Amino acid sequence: MKTKLIILSIACLQATTLCAQNEGRLYGRVLSYARQGIADSVFCYLDSMATLYGSHDLDLYPELLLETRLRPYHNDARWAACMARYRMAKHVSEDSRQRTCQTDTAAKTDNTPIVSHYDIDLTIDVATKRFSVRADIDLDFRGQGYADLYLWRHTQIDKLTLGNEPARYEFAPNIQAPWISDSGRLRIYAGNAQGHARITTAYNGRLDSIPDDSFAACDSGMVMLTYYMGWYPVDINHDLSTADIDIHVTPDWPVTGSGIIAGKKGTWHMSQPWQQSDYTIIASPSLRQQAITRNGRTIEVVSLKFPEAEADSVAHNSADIYDLYTRLFRHSPDSRQLRIFLFPADGQGAFSRRNFIVCCCGHYDEWLYQLLAHEIGHFWWRSAPTDRWEDWLNESFAEYSSLCAIGHHLGTAVLTDYVEAYREWARTACPIKGLARQAEGSQHTFYHKGAILLYDLQQRIGDKAFFGLLHRLTTKKIGSQAAFDREVFRALGQNTYQWIGRRLSK
Repeated sequence: MKTKLIILSIACLQATTLCAQNEGRLYGRVLSYARQGIADSVFCYLDSMATLYGSHDLDLYPELLLETRLRPYHNDARWAACMARYRMAKHVSEDSRQRTCQTDTAAKTDNTPIVSHYDIDLTIDVATKRFSVRADIDLDFRGQGYADLYLWRHTQIDKLTLGNEPARYEFAPNIQAPWISDSGRLRIYAGNAQGHARITTAYNGRLDSIPDDSFAACDSGMVMLTYYMGWYPVDINHDLSTADIDIHVTPDWPVTGSGIIAGKKGTWHMSQPWQQSDYTIIASPSLRQQAITRNGRTIEVVSLKFPEAEADSVAHNSADIYDLYTRLFRHSPDSRQLRIFLFPADGQGAFSRRNFIVCCCGHYDEWLYQLLAHEIGHFWWRSAPTDRWEDWLNESFAEYSSLCAIGHHLGTAVLTDYVEAYREWARTACPIKGLARQAEGSQHTFYHKGAILLYDLQQRIGDKAFFGLLHRLTTKKIGSQAAFDREVFRALGQNTYQWIGRRLSK
């Protein structure tokens, strides 16, 4: 016993000495001892982190709650006391800080021009990291004097005509669109065209400076072009376009993407007959595909070097999530095909489009499971505008759906940890109602705070009434706060309607 106490004292002294080192090093020590099963050292270093960083890193407490490698220690009597220290330090620090909330309550009327169809011929030169495009764009100016589209800012426009005449246009590479880093504004003047018009353009661009946050890549192993880099002139205000895209790439590079793919040996075609705004093209000599079919629905997983067994887990667990939501919401989206691309990137992002999901990941774990659960949730929750606070009808509902999947897949105890973590992230988050969509800290508002609102509503009114409401919302494709309010008032009455209103404003 004396030897054990000496070793523990040395470990705690080392932890104190590490105060000159960064938080990441201490966190690494905690996880290292957790892997070795040395509980005393785990708690010693956790205590040191609480002292040094508990009041500075406000994400530390909820992140520790969800750290899977620490889950075996939750039943240790020291865990509750240790987490209480983190919680107290977080609350004291939060309560001393002033919250600033950027609001965006102005009513928005949408009379902006609309792109209805793209007909694109795309050539990708992997060796030189360049691409070239020739495109016909069907656009309705809707009586406006110009249309603003957004295009990869490292682009040289060779031609742009309106009808059969040269068009007046301005390309401003330094005016970027929300969500599309390194884009530039392409303003096309209507001239005499007041309504429907065809724009023809030809341009080329460099692919040697793609930022890490653009869900795109171009190297010797893969090319990936998406909405988030603006490789085509993007209509950021609408999800109402379709596309036909011919793709020319290195002959031994197979192609996949967000649409229906056909072709081989360097010449491919992607058709996207359903309306949306994202046209993702992926090409690589290392593409691997595997698929399962369940209940008439095919789930295809596409990856590069993702372990085959883990890709199989992605496919089967995605099918389980899809089936769970179909049972809970008593409604199934029309789509019978889902393609998931596992993007080998360092980030932790994802996006979902009709029939298509991209996830940044290197292996399968609980984090990826929940990410997929959120993105699959968007097949039910995607009708609201994404550029204003009503996006909570998309993001909060998809995030709540992922909590349902977590509880179903991992059990009540793990769900309880998630709920506690979300409450902590939401504790001082700005109110949902009226918050600017890209305000600082908006993720905690639209993802965590909204999901907790829905979780609490479920506890308040019971499963039958709650999932009955969600069934009506998703079958009617509710896409505005006004429509949501009417449905809630009709289904649940004035008291619950007012309760939700207070929570949205809190």
